[in-house]
Amino acid sequence: LWERIAARTAPDVIDLSAASERRGLTVARGAATSRFSAMRVALLSAAAVLLVSLTWASSNVTRRTEAGETVALRLADGSRVTVGGASEVRYPRWIRPRWLGGGTRQVRLSGVAFFDVAKDAERPFFVETGEASIRVVGTRFNVTSRGAGDEARTEVAVQEGVVEVRAAAAMGVSPAVLRANDRSLV
Repeated sequence: LWERIAARTAPDVIDLSAASERRGLTVARGAATSRFSAMRVALLSAAAVLLVSLTWASSNVTRRTEAGETVALRLADGSRVTVGGASEVRYPRWIRPRWLGGGTRQVRLSGVAFFDVAKDAERPFFVETGEASIRVVGTRFNVTSRGAGDEARTEVAVQEGVVEVRAAAAMGVSPAVLRANDRSLV
């Protein structure tokens, strides 16, 4: 494949060797062209690897559990999530650095999960459900998001640390601040 790409991208070379030899000149065949083609192939290869890795890294991972199943996950930032039965969690494969536009860590949850969030004051951690947005810096808490439509509800219980909970429909309203042993129902 790379040979085909190199053949397509190699510059057109005019063979002046016959005319040059008649005039008494010596022509080095292919040395400069070969180096140029090798550099071009190397640059194309590096660009392809970079493109593939950025595409892979920018994608999200979705993990679903069956009823009665529990799964422990470790996120790219070091946070740990224990996903309960009949749940779905969606999280980024990696956390972008701030200089690449990564200012937050965000997880989408439907179901039950216990979070042990790695402390990082520079990048807050968000858990989004259909009914609420939960913001933390580093803490341990449980989120239960069940139901649909008018029956939908999200419950947050804090084991340690501080969590801010805001109803999704009330984004302009100040969040409820929960501390250890506090619970909130949205």
